[in-house]
Amino acid sequence: MRLEDQSAVLEWLPVEMRTVRRYEPREPTRMQRNFETVAAAVRYATTYVPEDFRETATITTDAGSTLHWPDIERMSKARN
Repeated sequence: MRLEDQSAVLEWLPVEMRTVRRYEPREPTRMQRNFETVAAAVRYATTYVPEDFRETATITTDAGSTLHWPDIERMSKARN
C-alpha cells in the first residue's frame, strides 16, 4: 500500500502566550485529527493548521511512520 493511501493521525501543538506580569506559555494542549489517507492529512495540515503551529505538526501512519513538518511540506509541493 502506498504511503499516501494509509490512514493517518495529524497532531500539532498550539503554544500560545498569555500576559501575567510577563509573557508565559499556556499549558500546551495537543490537537489531533484522524484521516482516512495521508494525502488528506497533508492537505488539511497545509491548509488549516495555523502557520505559527506548523513546526510542531506531525502525521503518524497506521504502519508507524511519522512525518514531520518538512516531510509534510515536501509531500504537499510534490502533489502540486
